[in-house]
Amino acid sequence: MKRVAATVVLVSALAACGQPAAGPPLSPSAPPTTAAPTPKATSTPRPVAPNLPAAGGIGVPSGFAAYVYSRGLGTVTAIASGPDGRLYAVNSAGTLLVVPSPGSSPQVLASGLPVALGLAWRDNNLFVSVRGSVRA
Repeated sequence: MKRVAATVVLVSALAACGQPAAGPPLSPSAPPTTAAPTPKATSTPRPVAPNLPAAGGIGVPSGFAAYVYSRGLGTVTAIASGPDGRLYAVNSAGTLLVVPSPGSSPQVLASGLPVALGLAWRDNNLFVSVRGSVRA
């Protein structure tokens, strides 16, 4: 008898889960809602490939490409694009680097940082997150 009661409760609960939730009754004076028209898809032109060498050995989905932006950065732990359009990076050796333009060699801005973990820009200030502190 207990099994039958438990089964009835379980079946009732499962049946209730599959039913739509009851909403407020519709008012006869409420105006009907209409969906906004769906905008037509437009083809977006692909950006011109940068004048950089292709990165070999990197698999990317169809329609994407990988390029070598700069060499000689070491093992990069964080990157950020600055307000000046340059790429900033920190590496595992604790060196803060800047790449002045795509394809150029990095320049050292600071070194000796302990385990650099992240970079963030706020206005024109660069913050470097290192183990135990944040430095500006």
